[in-house]
Amino acid sequence: MAPQDPSGILARLARRSRSLAARVLLPLAGLAVGVLAGALAWQVLKAWGLDYRAEVGLKVGPEARAADAVESLGRRVAGEDFQKVWRETVIGRFALSGSARLAVETVSAEDGEVQLVCLGRPRRAAIDALIAVRDTLTSGREAGIEPLRSPDYAAKRADLARQLVAQEEAIQEAIRKEKGLRAAIEGDKDLAAVQADLDRIKAEIASLKKQLDAADPEGIEADRRSLFEEKARLMPAGGEPQAIDEAGRSVLREELARLEELLSEEARQDSTDRHPVIRRIGEIKLRLAAADLAGKLADNDRKRKRVGAIKSELLGKSISVETADKRLANGRQILADLKKISDQRGRHTLQKELTKKDIAQLDAAPALPVQVAEDGRVAAGLARDWLVWPCLAAGLFVGAILAALIRRYAQACLLKVTDPSALAECLRVPVLGVVPALAGLPLRQEPQGRKE
Repeated sequence: MAPQDPSGILARLARRSRSLAARVLLPLAGLAVGVLAGALAWQVLKAWGLDYRAEVGLKVGPEARAADAVESLGRRVAGEDFQKVWRETVIGRFALSGSARLAVETVSAEDGEVQLVCLGRPRRAAIDALIAVRDTLTSGREAGIEPLRSPDYAAKRADLARQLVAQEEAIQEAIRKEKGLRAAIEGDKDLAAVQADLDRIKAEIASLKKQLDAADPEGIEADRRSLFEEKARLMPAGGEPQAIDEAGRSVLREELARLEELLSEEARQDSTDRHPVIRRIGEIKLRLAAADLAGKLADNDRKRKRVGAIKSELLGKSISVETADKRLANGRQILADLKKISDQRGRHTLQKELTKKDIAQLDAAPALPVQVAEDGRVAAGLARDWLVWPCLAAGLFVGAILAALIRRYAQACLLKVTDPSALAECLRVPVLGVVPALAGLPLRQEPQGRKE
């Protein structure tokens, strides 16, 4: 068997070691890096994003109405006042951060078994906050849990509350209507003034009717017809009779007297109408008759105007009476409506008071206190610890991708390194120092005495 070249053996060993590193070790290192990255992500998430869940079991009674007691306990813990006081306490006293939530989870309502749960961080603060609430709820009267009423208490009280709201709305509606009616009329005082005005106007109408009756409108119209007949007789040619003042009348009367003295009875009988004296006497008498007719017509016109003024005033007074009657009737109707609405408001107010008394009596009825006792020890853990598996899975996935990339690219790179130029090409950097291989020099032999 020919002796092997030691340099060849070393070269083969180097290639095998590079192949082993490229195929196994480096991919395993990439996979380990991915897993460690997932574990680190879980630690960061646990420290900054996840709450701790502290819980303790509670037993709620009385046993006969365990389901109602569980519901009452849940309402107490979920109440706004209780939650506000609890948050102020845990933030200031225990420095609880995170979601800082408190809740009651029902395990078995029929058996009265529930879990009191507190979420937040850090773990110690969540436990202390839970213990404080547990001690409060199990302390009896200080728990503030609403006692258990009769089974139909809620329905009765809700019905009475609806009645109370309806009665209050009816009262407010009555008040609104009263304000609207009182805006239209100010009360009995205005109606009394309207009634006084109405009585006064009626008295004035009665007086005007008496004046109208005394004026005799029918007689005035009959006289007017007679005067126009006389006018037609005296003045057949038409025209209007001329009035003559008293001085003119006196002159005409004196002239008429003188002419009548001059003309004797016998001479008048022997004379015709064409006689100058007789003709003058006729003219004077006609003028005097026409003047009298003009005066009578003027007097008749004055009487007719007076009657017209009385009738016009009567018409105005009648309209005023009609208006006052309507206003009075409207005011009386408004007063009647006001009284009706006031009576309704009084009835609604009385019903409201009676409803309040019924509610007070219903609330004062004996009630069963809710009993809360501890049922188990306090336990605490991460609220969503299952998230560790998605974190590790994500890290494993990233590691697998990294291992695949390393196996693909690192193996190709390492197996190509046979000289300094290949190394520089693989690493993309220049080689700073190289140990030269001196070919032709014999290998140094180890002294025989140094072999073991």
